[in-house]
Amino acid sequence: MKQCPECKRAYEDSNSFCVFDGQKLALAEAEDPCIGLVIDNKYRIESKIARGGTGMVYKATHIQLNTPVAIKIIHPHLANDSKAVERFRREALMTMKIRHTNAIAIMDFGTTKFILPKNNIGDIKLNNVEANSVYVVMELLKGMTLEEKLVANGAFSLRETNKIIQQICNALKVAHDHQIVHRDLKPDNIFFHQDESQEIVKLVDFGIARYLGKVDDEEEASRLTQAGFVVGTPFYMSPEQCGGFDVDIRSDIYSLGIIIYRMLTGVLPFDGKKASIIVMKHISEKPKPIYEFKPDLPAIVNGVVMHALSKKPADRPQTVTELAEEIEASIKAVTEQELQKVFMEASEYDLEAALLLTTDPGKSVDLASSVRFTTGQLDTNLGDMSSDTIEAAAAQAGIDNLFQELLRTIRDLNILLTLTQEELEKNNFLDKDTFYELRTQVDQLRGVLFGLHTTYYKAPIS
Repeated sequence: MKQCPECKRAYEDSNSFCVFDGQKLALAEAEDPCIGLVIDNKYRIESKIARGGTGMVYKATHIQLNTPVAIKIIHPHLANDSKAVERFRREALMTMKIRHTNAIAIMDFGTTKFILPKNNIGDIKLNNVEANSVYVVMELLKGMTLEEKLVANGAFSLRETNKIIQQICNALKVAHDHQIVHRDLKPDNIFFHQDESQEIVKLVDFGIARYLGKVDDEEEASRLTQAGFVVGTPFYMSPEQCGGFDVDIRSDIYSLGIIIYRMLTGVLPFDGKKASIIVMKHISEKPKPIYEFKPDLPAIVNGVVMHALSKKPADRPQTVTELAEEIEASIKAVTEQELQKVFMEASEYDLEAALLLTTDPGKSVDLASSVRFTTGQLDTNLGDMSSDTIEAAAAQAGIDNLFQELLRTIRDLNILLTLTQEELEKNNFLDKDTFYELRTQVDQLRGVLFGLHTTYYKAPIS
């Protein structure tokens, strides 16, 4: 049987087009026998939302509360598989631990039996009219995924990216605090939920999450996640995940770095026609700087992204809080156009201006009683200062000197890289990989400078 996708009229298989509106006919989807059923005398299934690897997700109504919910029911062919049921239960258990505004909420879990007509659900054949059911009830989300937004809109702005990533980091922090690694961070698992007049970012699908804490039966826990169980999505997997090694929370940080890269540039850092090609790139290939795709993206933001995409877990931010703070600080800096110009073009005579630009708006800086930033020397009346004050001022002068030297070095390297790029474009010498490596090292140096600046120069000097 075929059906018109526009007017829903039914046709015999021999027909190709609808005679009323000319639309090409498609095979009619078999009616889902679960529609209309009541689970545990509480949840009435209304319509199908999506099909996953372990179960079907439906829109349902809590009968007593007259509240819409989402209910995920394990596939009938898995309902009698004890390992599949235990994985299903563990997913619900771990998700329930992550109680946060930016994570999907789990409301109920149960097992029951219900009567089904002899029929098929998709490609799953049911031989008995009585079927086992294992289900989990979740909040019903309305909106679209990050993947859908990326496909529709392409790249995000710096501000939009920061706003979204901060919310995801909030949810991940709760998960990581409970020693839960998501292991499948990707745009499909980030949902923009429309809650009345506001949009809330939600982290979803902890189906392959891993618990790092001690369990009652570690051998059984390990066995549940082996043999045919997907352990990630190649485009977003960390190098250690690609290599089949044990992962911890820093694997999620790498995956989040991939997501940030795509949000800012509109492209993936590693792509390929086969999963094996993508996996090898994660393990051995350096990503191109984000400004190769979007020239307006500042190098300091690239440094933050590359920090998250370090091949070795020890070289990445060690917590999602650290990553969130790096993104917040870098984007705050580059949105101040004057500060960006100072960082990129500063001379030693501009350094005092850098201090003035980066103090809190509306607050004055008493330079007469402060360490003079341009010279790195004490320019105060030492006779009127205590020994502790003199020692503190001397320490500050040392920091000023270091900051000054770093900024001068970056300025010189930036000039050198500009000349090198000109030669590269003429194909005179130096391969692109070497050039990208040099650019990355300079970006990392900028990151060190920015960290020093954030630590010592965000408050007014007194």
